[in-house]
Amino acid sequence: MYRKTILFEEIIASITLLFFALLTGGVQVYDIFVLAFINFILITYLFYKINFKLNRALVNIFFIFGIYLIYALFLSESVSDVTYVVYRFYDIFVALMLVNYFTFSKISFFKIFENLIIIILVHNILNFIVSNTLFSLFSPILLLDGYTYSLFNVFFAMGEQYLGIHRNQSFFWEPGVNQFFLNIGLFFYLF
Repeated sequence: MYRKTILFEEIIASITLLFFALLTGGVQVYDIFVLAFINFILITYLFYKINFKLNRALVNIFFIFGIYLIYALFLSESVSDVTYVVYRFYDIFVALMLVNYFTFSKISFFKIFENLIIIILVHNILNFIVSNTLFSLFSPILLLDGYTYSLFNVFFAMGEQYLGIHRNQSFFWEPGVNQFFLNIGLFFYLF
């Protein structure tokens, strides 16, 4: 029974970390409000699993970022500015809550991070194969800065080709963000 509980907690922590990655650089097709809401529920569950303990060092950091949030909101001129500031603060909040969780939890951050990298890597491989063999089935999606192409909002590709190959962006908004996560994973495994 204990092992099943730990496994369930590892799965929840892995999904929370995946949603955090999607919130920081995911394709803009995903509804950010839904992702943030689900991620908040998952973070609350993880916080419950550590009996709502809060690392004292993080209290000061929360205070400093709270002041930053108030200052940034004061300088905001439009609703889109406020939304941007709140979501960036939310990203910082989730990151700090994950640090807090792994501080008190028996679950290894490295194991959860490894799960995240494996999920991203498997999706990358599948996305590369699907986007370069079935691109004609992809439909264009208008984003703020141009178009991206999608198949069922699961596989994504850029419209441009280089040497006949579509740039692989996985489920990130841009191939560079995808490469950033892959490089972190590579260094994680090498060192």
